[in-house]
Parts: sequence; C-alpha cells; structure tokens
Amino acid sequence: MVHESSIAEATMQITQEEGTRIGNVQFYFYIRFGENRHPLAMVSLFSLPDADVFADSSETVYLSEPLSARDGLVVIPVTAIHSVVSMFPELLVSDDGRITESGKFSLMCHAFLELAKFSNGELFDEDDDSLL
Repeated sequence: MVHESSIAEATMQITQEEGTRIGNVQFYFYIRFGENRHPLAMVSLFSLPDADVFADSSETVYLSEPLSARDGLVVIPVTAIHSVVSMFPELLVSDDGRITESGKFSLMCHAFLELAKFSNGELFDEDDDSLL
C-alpha cells in the first residue's frame, strides 16, 4: 500500500546494481507493508556517460542524455542516494556565434561536499566567523 508522497525534483547520484548513475528525483514516497514503512524515490535516469568523451577527458567529463520515460523511470530506496549533483546543458557555439543546446548534459559534482569530508565537521575558523 502506497502511503504519503512529496514532490521534489533534484538531481542525485545514486547506486544501482549496475553501478553509479545520475538521475532526477521526481518525487519521494513510502510504501507500507504492515507496520513497516519503506521510503522510496521515483527517479528519471540519465544515460551512462559518452564513452569516447569520458575516456578522452581522463574520466573527468561525464556527458550524458536524459533517458525516455520508458527506459529511464525507476523506483529506488532512498538509501541508494549518495549526493546532490548538477547536470548542466551542453552548449554549442556556431562559427557565427549562435549558442544552442545539444540535448546532452554534463555532470558537475559539488566540490564543497568532497572538502567537507576533511573538515571534521568544522566549517568555520574559531578566530573568524567567515567560511574557511
């Protein structure tokens, strides 16, 4: 029996059996079996990265496309979500300066999240109230 839901689209890095994937969370919900509630998320996946671009960039450029609803909609446990990420549209510039979108997106992980692992939870200098 499905119970409670909330809509909140956000791009997340998730883990599936096939490995790490990127997807937009469409909404969160619970499914209840007896007294046990299981928090889940409906996710619209992006494709795996373009293999040539990924290899040519020493695995630093993750360029992918949103998958169609038929191929890309999955339900995952919320515990499969690792972090919030951003997918930026790939922009193409023509010889005459026109800018268009290619329909592909590039992954950008938030560096601050990686740096926070090394801060031991202290984001402020004790002598200064500004961010380090």
